[in-house]
Amino acid sequence: MKITVRAFGTLLLALNRTFDIELADQATIQELLQQLNSQNPSTLSPLLWDSTLTLLINGRNIHSLQGMNTVLRDDDIVTLIPFVVGG
Repeated sequence: MKITVRAFGTLLLALNRTFDIELADQATIQELLQQLNSQNPSTLSPLLWDSTLTLLINGRNIHSLQGMNTVLRDDDIVTLIPFVVGG
């Protein structure tokens, strides 16, 4: 299945802003992060597994769904938003 990933903040340095990725049917958000992490673990691991990372699926926070076990569906849009500090 095809998932669209949108990255913001510090993740822009390691990933393209928006890209599509192919995953197995019934893949979870955790499996998506594992696949992304495998592309560049030394750079992505601290960013993708940070507890302050906000993960949205079609605009809904994964915490209002099934968390990291949320099953993705074809054409879902996953947004990765790292914590930002500043003013």
